[in-house]
Amino acid sequence: MEKKFIQSLGRAIDILEYLALNPKARLQDISSSLNLNKSTLHSLISTLEQLGYVERGDTPIYSLGVKVFQLGKVYERDFEIKKLINPILKELTEFSSETTYLTLQIGSSYIYVDKSESKNNLKLDPELGIEESIYSKSAIGKIYKSFSNNEFLEFALDLEEIEIGMNCIAFPILKNNKLLGVIGIGGPSSRLNLEKMMKCKEKYYEISSRVFK
Repeated sequence: MEKKFIQSLGRAIDILEYLALNPKARLQDISSSLNLNKSTLHSLISTLEQLGYVERGDTPIYSLGVKVFQLGKVYERDFEIKKLINPILKELTEFSSETTYLTLQIGSSYIYVDKSESKNNLKLDPELGIEESIYSKSAIGKIYKSFSNNEFLEFALDLEEIEIGMNCIAFPILKNNKLLGVIGIGGPSSRLNLEKMMKCKEKYYEISSRVFK
């Protein structure tokens, strides 16, 4: 299937990339370099400005806005945490034979950013990039919610609360008493029963004591 290309979105990205290489650019400079007529450019850059991705000085000089900086910091954080946690996910999957995944909180939501998949045909397979509320009934949501309420759960369970036949156990990733993210292990309740989840809990804390010592 042919992928759809949204021209206006592509042009907006072109503007951001141009400003990244040419800070403090005039409207005329951007228009000439990107071959955009001023009317189209003004609409796009005005929208980017309202959203915080572009800033305009007292004179009509444009530069990248604070939102771009924030996205960059989120990416930097995600990359470093994924690099640190990915070996833990693989070790937990090898131990449990179930899918393990890393989530990170952004505001009142959490996002799946990495996973190590089970080799079983029947498995839990969360799609990376999916966003869910920290107030959901999932084991992961329970961890995030507890920390937002200063309750600090050491682990949380989802016993078929989200999906019939599927269980999940989740653990906070703590470094220097700071919550970096949450790891989850999920799979069919026929395999990932309460006894198996408690063994996974012990394994996670054994691994984390090595990694975060």
